[in-house]
Amino acid sequence: MSWRRLLDPLRTVGRRGVYLLLGSVIATPYAVLGWALAQVWRTNGAAVALSLIVVGAAIGLTPALLPATRGLQIAAARTLLDVDLPDPLPDARLDQQTRLRAALWYFLHVGGGAVLGAGLVIVLPAGPVLAVSYNAAVGLAITAAEVTVAAYAVAGLGALARLMAPVLLGPSAVERIRALEERQELLLEHNRLARELHDSVGHALTVAVVQAGAARELLRTDPEFAERALAAIEERSREAAADLDHVLGLLRRDRLREDAPSGDIAGLAAHAKITGDLGRLPGVVRREAYRIVQEGLTNAARHADDAYPQVIVVVGDRTVTVEITNALGGGPRIPRSGGGRGLSGLRERVALLGGRIEAGPIEGARWRVTAWLPYA
Repeated sequence: MSWRRLLDPLRTVGRRGVYLLLGSVIATPYAVLGWALAQVWRTNGAAVALSLIVVGAAIGLTPALLPATRGLQIAAARTLLDVDLPDPLPDARLDQQTRLRAALWYFLHVGGGAVLGAGLVIVLPAGPVLAVSYNAAVGLAITAAEVTVAAYAVAGLGALARLMAPVLLGPSAVERIRALEERQELLLEHNRLARELHDSVGHALTVAVVQAGAARELLRTDPEFAERALAAIEERSREAAADLDHVLGLLRRDRLREDAPSGDIAGLAAHAKITGDLGRLPGVVRREAYRIVQEGLTNAARHADDAYPQVIVVVGDRTVTVEITNALGGGPRIPRSGGGRGLSGLRERVALLGGRIEAGPIEGARWRVTAWLPYA
């Protein structure tokens, strides 16, 4: 065995020793209480002492069962033993099994700390005392042996504690379920951000590609059109930058806001026929209606030769209906991004609001997407 491997356990003696010494500190009041009860037993008899022992046991057991004690033990084990333990839920009631596991850990910690503290107080002074009063060489040798044994004992007890901590301080069933729910919410949030990127930046890039292609084709024969196309590319690029900044804000763990996007349907599609007041819609419904129109225009630009698909928005008493109709086929061949996530993303959005969506070809070689979003 190499020296490096032999000395490797001693690298963690410091923090693990501190953790075990915390146990010895906690054990001190128990030791004092035990000594006091022993004195009562000796001076007042067993009858009086037994009643006090029952009261003392209840007092001594109480800290082990408190949720706050479990939280402190988790924090200490995570910091000093390098154990990966989740934070306990502050509003969750501990079940009996979790309480008993935490109590067992508490008393193991106190017991281990008491043994270590007693060893340090009783055994370690023997070597220095021998060195001073009997033989210096023998005393120093004994002291070195005691320190070495103590260091490896601390390393061993710390390793054992690190192994047992996840078992006795691990999450309860409620905490595991809550962690799974939080993870699911995080995945849903990531999916939502992916949709935001697809629907906003993807739309702007598609329009920019179409406009750039048209400008290149007509640059020499129709410079005015080319100039308008370049202006449109500039505008869409600004919108994409704003949308990208919005999504990056969400990625920085900002809360999802329920307000509407900066644009509105009339600004997105000037030719849209809008019936009713869009301002009466809740922010989340208004935003999804905007995204549906945006996605419809993007698909029309990608797959059809229809620069101005028909857009109809009707705000009813309880539902807003969004309908986009465009021509089929013959459009520019632009590589799809996201493997066709556009329509599936719309279905997910509409389903989250409790609405429904239909999409498919209709008579006259046209394609129609209709979504119904309830808001009341």
